[in-house]
Amino acid sequence: MIGLSLLLGMPILAAFLHIVKWGGEYFYLYVWIFMFAVQMILVTIYPTLIQPCFNKMDPVPEGSGVRKNT
Repeated sequence: MIGLSLLLGMPILAAFLHIVKWGGEYFYLYVWIFMFAVQMILVTIYPTLIQPCFNKMDPVPEGSGVRKNT
């Protein structure tokens, strides 16, 4: 888990700091756009690439749906 944090976090932090240095007066806008893009990418790749490394996912068996209490 720490390795994954380092693998993903260090490049994001380096890019964040580079944008702050490069962005000038409007750095906060550029950082916001960058972080939005990073979050959208991570939300997209998490279920297919990251989650299977830590959790085993089995398909839900077919059934009649929600059981009704009668």
